[in-house]
Amino acid sequence: MPEAENNIKGMLPKEKDLQESVDNVTRNNGEVAQSSLSSPQTSTINTKIIELKQSLAKSKLGCDIKWSIFVSACHSYRVSSCLHPFPTMFIKDGLKDISAVLDCIDQMPLLSSVLHKHITHSSPPPPTKLHPLIYLLHWLLVEQSPSLNEVPRTSYDSVLNLVSSQSTRSTAKPDLIFQVQYSPHSSIEMNWSKMNHLKTFHAFHGSRLENFHSIMHFGLQQHFNKNSLFGQGIYLSSELGICLMYSPYSVGWGGSCIGSELSVVALCSIVDDPDQVKCQEDTDYFFISGENKGRALAKDSLGGEVPHKYYVVQNSVLVKVEYLLVYTRHKVTPSQHVIRPNCRSMLLHWILRNKFICFIIGYGFLLFFIGLSGNVTFQRYFRYCTNKLYEMLGVHIQNTF
Repeated sequence: MPEAENNIKGMLPKEKDLQESVDNVTRNNGEVAQSSLSSPQTSTINTKIIELKQSLAKSKLGCDIKWSIFVSACHSYRVSSCLHPFPTMFIKDGLKDISAVLDCIDQMPLLSSVLHKHITHSSPPPPTKLHPLIYLLHWLLVEQSPSLNEVPRTSYDSVLNLVSSQSTRSTAKPDLIFQVQYSPHSSIEMNWSKMNHLKTFHAFHGSRLENFHSIMHFGLQQHFNKNSLFGQGIYLSSELGICLMYSPYSVGWGGSCIGSELSVVALCSIVDDPDQVKCQEDTDYFFISGENKGRALAKDSLGGEVPHKYYVVQNSVLVKVEYLLVYTRHKVTPSQHVIRPNCRSMLLHWILRNKFICFIIGYGFLLFFIGLSGNVTFQRYFRYCTNKLYEMLGVHIQNTF
């Protein structure tokens, strides 16, 4: 893998810094300025490819996981809420064209030949059919904050030890850890900088892979949480094993060099606000005091006090995602890195894109077998076949003794 990254770096011409590119296309509130495929103010295709190469050289695996999360959100049945923010170049007359985005994703294997060529500003542009995909990749990997930077494996323990929990040390370590690096002009970073004088602690949050596209860009939002047993809010835990139960393996991008099935857990920093952070005060972070025992009970709680090792944050501004812990179901070695998705992943993606058709086909097969089960001719033929099978097995058994 290091060899591949060095090869990519060697092909890159010296261009402006990636962070400068990100800062130039972001507004003060962290949102990306509207762009259009035909806008004369946008960069040329070749410039976008060069900047994409810079992003890949800076953090190849970070771009990979960011794209995989985006693909998972696109294939979700809750795409309207998961795919937020939506690629602006695919919004026409206020309507989001998800079909065009999915068609772009299907073109992804073709882009590999373009990105591996030596591109300069004067080079011939790539085929026109690839232009929407290049704009989409540039929007996601260059323009959009945050970026994901891979944490060295030697620093894994120091990252996990940010959460003080004995059982976390016995839980399986993640395969990869990425630091979430927000733009200084993003709303999340600006709000957090106003609270940097307050006491904070760390905890884990588990969620499905498809939700992390929205989580990365807008932070954890309590209105997306379905669990309100102990009150409305964002649920976190000091136990990594607990959060892994809420982060099942999900299909991302089939051509990922990390793996096509991923599980992601967020490691978050939380402002210690006694009024808006509900928890039991018997952990390493808190001191038990009789006059403040009401902190474990939210006003709208249906299940009583918040359990041990859980935190319920009632204000999303008080939580910031700092790291993403990534688990892969099938480990991929450098020699197995492929650009084109395998057949199994392509089949899964087709099923995800055509759920209604699959439902109709399955329903048709169900009716077909129900009809056959009541057919006299079929029953007679089925009995004949089973009798023949038993006779063959009987002869085989007799011959073996």
